[in-house]
Amino acid sequence: ELFDENEVNFVFANAENSPVNAHAIAHRFTTNRNIDAFFTTDTATTQAVFGLEKKKPIVFIAVEKPEEIALIHEKTNACGITDRISPYAVQELIELIPDIDQKRIGLLAKNETSRKLLLDEVTELFIASGYKVSIFTPLSEMELIEQLPSILTKIDVLVSPVPDSMIGSTMSLIAKETKEKKIPFLVCLEHGARCGALASRGVNYAKNGLTAADMLFAILEGEKKPYHFSVQQGSDEHIFVNKKKKKNFNIKESKKIIFC
Repeated sequence: ELFDENEVNFVFANAENSPVNAHAIAHRFTTNRNIDAFFTTDTATTQAVFGLEKKKPIVFIAVEKPEEIALIHEKTNACGITDRISPYAVQELIELIPDIDQKRIGLLAKNETSRKLLLDEVTELFIASGYKVSIFTPLSEMELIEQLPSILTKIDVLVSPVPDSMIGSTMSLIAKETKEKKIPFLVCLEHGARCGALASRGVNYAKNGLTAADMLFAILEGEKKPYHFSVQQGSDEHIFVNKKKKKNFNIKESKKIIFC
């Protein structure tokens, strides 16, 4: 690793969804005296770095619940952006479907502790709104593929309410199966509608990156400390609808909707 003191230097590493890799990379980076600050992505990588580094600034880009993993306190050296989707934002996706009150809704997410809180919040909101809700939490992509035919016999609408790499990697398959069964597939990943879902919304991670860069620049210039920043909410204001599928489900136009 070569550094030029007159330039901004970046060192990249990908943990590839492995906690073991994340901790190994965190140890390598936090013991490198040439590194002045850290960008991290999701909860696991942020926890790995934050567990070892308590002085140099850490800016995270996509941590679902930073307050629950002790990142946020009076003199923290960490700040950043959450990619958590509001349950009400998920409900807006649901309300695109005509006669939704008569439908059985399936919630689909990977079986992880970090997903449980949002799933519980969404379930509680939907039940309070009078919807019939079933939750499906496969452990892996393979298990999801095996369970999907059975899942689709039990529901009228399939919703993935949590940003999820498992759903992202199986998006085209789920879109194909739901299309054949004429079941609306709604997903909280911004690019979901472009990948075959009926509709999607979610955090724009490119915008998150730009916001995080601005935060870190202010810190390195001495204008602010990490604890001066509140946790920023990632942008999710637009709903994306697959224009090829909108007629099949009578989706009405609105100012929030972008057809793609």
